[in-house]
Amino acid sequence: MYLVRLLCNFMNLFLPLKVLPSQRQGIKTKLYGVWVCLHKHHGWVLTGNCTCMAGLGSACRHVAAVLFKLEAAVHFELNKPTAPTSMLCSWKQSKRNVQPSPAALINFARSKKKLFAYRTKS
Repeated sequence: MYLVRLLCNFMNLFLPLKVLPSQRQGIKTKLYGVWVCLHKHHGWVLTGNCTCMAGLGSACRHVAAVLFKLEAAVHFELNKPTAPTSMLCSWKQSKRNVQPSPAALINFARSKKKLFAYRTKS
């Protein structure tokens, strides 16, 4: 499922999407066009439609899948993007407790044991 473009006016939000049919998943599979119209301020579903056979009657599983996906995105707060740089070092947690110190006090030399092992490997 991917969003084609987002259209909105004063009161409504129009979401045209393309979805993959559930039974046909080959290379040449034709994507169905699904659109959903929502009330911008209250989130009410005004209407929805699909280009599949059942979607012509405004009652198909593709429209329901879009609505479930939107509800899950709001529930798991995927609509509130947070940049990795905004979070406090969440991508790699250190197992050691290392305190910062000035560079002049840090020993950057290798120990003789590690230096000897490095030279014998090459």
